[in-house]
Amino acid sequence: MGIGPSPATVNEWVDLTFVNRPVWLQLHTGDPGTNGASNLADVDGRQLVIFARTSTGIVQPTGDPARFVVDALASDTSITHGSLHSAAEGGTWVWNLVALSPTAVVGGDEVTVGAGMEFRVPGWTA
Repeated sequence: MGIGPSPATVNEWVDLTFVNRPVWLQLHTGDPGTNGASNLADVDGRQLVIFARTSTGIVQPTGDPARFVVDALASDTSITHGSLHSAAEGGTWVWNLVALSPTAVVGGDEVTVGAGMEFRVPGWTA
């Protein structure tokens, strides 16, 4: 007997939570913590992201990619994580993400986050 939800149940949950619903992405220079508020990157705020399920079953951003501008006075750092929230400011923390590889940035850089971002629950989702 298997323990836990079926892949179909997890896919339905992911669809109801993320697909075609607006969420705001925040960038981080380390683990975002249990509420998505730690290690904030020095960028111009959260950016809107809309997710869709692709024909291969992966959940990825759709439409214009999120673009962030790193504060001109920011120290050299790396973007290592992201967090999703229900609003551009405040709102409810929804989910933390980890980058596949850190992205080094310096003051004045523009960071674009697009189709390379995806949702997977290993062993459970498409």
